[in-house]
Amino acid sequence: MPPHHISRFSDKTLHYIAKLFDLRLIKLYHEPIQSEHKDFYKSTMWAKKFLPTHLIDNGILRKFINKFGILGKRWIQIPPDAYGHTVIAVYEKNTSCKK
Repeated sequence: MPPHHISRFSDKTLHYIAKLFDLRLIKLYHEPIQSEHKDFYKSTMWAKKFLPTHLIDNGILRKFINKFGILGKRWIQIPPDAYGHTVIAVYEKNTSCKK
């Protein structure tokens, strides 16, 4: 069910949700990187080369690195196993519950 953009939830978190709510995880589907997101992906990977990932970072160094990402992203290759920002987790109610 929407929303399908689940932010920074890792696969590990999605597996834990199944355990927490006594569900069975049927499938995790990661959408491939869409062509309109490739530049953003490359810019993000460029910034990660120099700075750790923070939820909020308004520092001057972050702004400087991001500006140079316009040039730096040319040297970033997208690996074949990379995926986009959308993931779908399919759960099923665990029928082996004790009644």
